[in-house]
Amino acid sequence: MQTSDWAGAHQSVRRGEEVAGEIADWKLLRAYLAWRQGDLGLAADSLESLLVERPGDATARRILRKINENREEPGTANDPDDYPPT
Repeated sequence: MQTSDWAGAHQSVRRGEEVAGEIADWKLLRAYLAWRQGDLGLAADSLESLLVERPGDATARRILRKINENREEPGTANDPDDYPPT
């Protein structure tokens, strides 16, 4: 990700999922990649899904807040403050 090798980053996430299964950390990485590539809808959906599993995830909340600030049409994305504290 630091070198903007998005294809390599996506491949790394897919490989990680194969080894470690579907865990919340992969959702965070997928959301970050989608956000950096400009797919704000996919990024917000991934983060909302993650926050259902881990409502106290401060990183996911921060990224979702930034995404919502930059979306022309916020859609159904929840405000990170709508999630209950843990």
